[in-house]
Amino acid sequence: MNIVEKLVSEKIATNPFHAANMLNVLECGKLETDEQRVDRCRLYKAWKLTGENKQEARRKAIAGEQPPEQMFEIAALEVNNA
Repeated sequence: MNIVEKLVSEKIATNPFHAANMLNVLECGKLETDEQRVDRCRLYKAWKLTGENKQEARRKAIAGEQPPEQMFEIAALEVNNA
């Protein structure tokens, strides 16, 4: 399974176009492994689910900032239940 398919299957992205765009916008090409890329996309999704706007969620995901633990757990539940 390639990374685009993985993002869609894990419900981090809604479709292949969204997944490819997310990888580009989040500068995932600069990362070394697909695991790091998926983690960054997952982090971005978690920030979005906390209510951050796209620009702030992007900035925080690229910086590797974690959402508050309680919010991260809620975001993880929402991703898994989507």
